[in-house]
Amino acid sequence: MTDLAEIAAGVVERAQPGEALEAYVAFGSETEVRAYQGEVESLTSATTSGVGVRVLLETPDGARVGFASAGSLDEGVVEKVLADARDNAQFGSPDPAVVLAVPDGVVPAELVLEDPSLGAVPTDRKIALAIELERAARAADPRVRQIDEASYGDAVVESALASTTGIRSRARRSISWLALAAIADGTGRDQTGYGSLASRGVDGLDVEQVAKDAVVRATRLLGSSKPASTRCAVVFDPRVTATLTELEKAGVPQRPEVIVADAGYWNEQHMDEIVANKHLQVLVAPDKSSRRTPRKTWTGGRYDWMRAVLRSEAGAERYRKRRQTVEPVFGNTKHNKRVTRFLRRGRVKARTEWRLHMMTIAVGTGLRL
Repeated sequence: MTDLAEIAAGVVERAQPGEALEAYVAFGSETEVRAYQGEVESLTSATTSGVGVRVLLETPDGARVGFASAGSLDEGVVEKVLADARDNAQFGSPDPAVVLAVPDGVVPAELVLEDPSLGAVPTDRKIALAIELERAARAADPRVRQIDEASYGDAVVESALASTTGIRSRARRSISWLALAAIADGTGRDQTGYGSLASRGVDGLDVEQVAKDAVVRATRLLGSSKPASTRCAVVFDPRVTATLTELEKAGVPQRPEVIVADAGYWNEQHMDEIVANKHLQVLVAPDKSSRRTPRKTWTGGRYDWMRAVLRSEAGAERYRKRRQTVEPVFGNTKHNKRVTRFLRRGRVKARTEWRLHMMTIAVGTGLRL
């Protein structure tokens, strides 16, 4: 395989006058083994590769941005991606804030992101780990009647980035993991518990620990029942406070100008507190999107005023951004990534788990830019 850094540098060297280029190249391999009843249920092994090119065309009003990508490193494909990115840049709107990163002179930290021994692990050992994981879970507790998933997986990824501003970077990273879903018999009301563990290499995986986590989480739910349904107000103001605190901790100096929320957050007391204490405007829909007419008791006064604001051009534009910024994140997390419940208990652990999911989305978005 051609050196990835050479491919990225080769793309950048083709820059034409008046344009800036950035190229990202990656190649990876992955393996996944699923076990069921002491045998291999499925075994997949694949390699992936890709190239992404970003072109900035300089204009008096700022740079026009064009991006293109493809899942191949063939020379002809790379040429086509560069041509497509240039073509796409012709249709971009000039933006003076769009620039490529420049070297800052700071020596990058040396991070150990790869276990070199992972590539030499034989397939038989990977299969044995998945089968042993299922066996350990079944033997841990007699109430475990079924194993929904017992799997081993790994991936090794190499990437390189180059730009006309002088940035040259490359990295290799590896990961291996075990995942288990155990079903415990609750005399007609089964419960499922999940366990997982990830490491840079196979030696960091603990079959017994993953089996124990899944079985304990399944069996401790046996005999539980859902609390009675009730109606309660959603706490709005504390959530805004938490958001502002998170932005401050992350080093984001800008403050939000408007708080946008759906009908579930309509609470006049909290809305007033946000305006008075946080000095932020609030746009909260008084009606659910599924309602064609307002509630009988939710008319006049602030209700009608907010509806008028949301029907205005400025209000409608602000509220539409909620679909672009909030809803896609939850849709991607729940539907594409199939994250429908937290695997860790406790507020701190759940928050950490959620931040990891959001970090993967942010990194993926950054790589696509």
